[in-house]
Amino acid sequence: SIVDIAKDLLKLYANRETIRRLSYGPDTPWQKQLEDSFQFQETDDQIQAVANIKKDLEGEKPMDRLLIGDVGFGKTEVSIRTAFKVAQEGKQIAILVPTTVLAEQHYYLFKERLAEFPVEVEMLSRFRDEGEQKKIVTRLQSGNIDIVICRELTKIYEEVRHEKISESLEHFSKTNPKGEFVILFHLQK
Repeated sequence: SIVDIAKDLLKLYANRETIRRLSYGPDTPWQKQLEDSFQFQETDDQIQAVANIKKDLEGEKPMDRLLIGDVGFGKTEVSIRTAFKVAQEGKQIAILVPTTVLAEQHYYLFKERLAEFPVEVEMLSRFRDEGEQKKIVTRLQSGNIDIVICRELTKIYEEVRHEKISESLEHFSKTNPKGEFVILFHLQK
């Protein structure tokens, strides 16, 4: 019933208020270098979104933020900056996208934007054969990949079994696959 759902949500959010994590540090010179290399003029919304996300990451509460925007309005750049900030803290990031083509586009864009930095980016999708996928999963398990871009988390979930994604996977697997979205899962190295 709706009352049960409301009780569950209230309990969920009450529990979230008590959870604490280590906060991430302030921006590094590399973060500034990455952001300064952006070849377009940031929109006011991008600037605000990045500032809000950094504030969340530098706090002790787990981040729970939804970034929404039309195609071409800079969500990917915000995601690149966020993933890079998290990777600099020694964490792994899984970026979930709704289509295989978008996974490939994000993979090449992330590789290009992060080429100057010691960050390993990979992609899991049907554009990689089974052997390549197994090698990527092995490298992910051993902590040798910082950012993985994928069409779905099934492969990571089955092979790597990160506890952080196992809780979130069921919730996000119900998300409309036709919508454009990027979900950042912070994996533990």
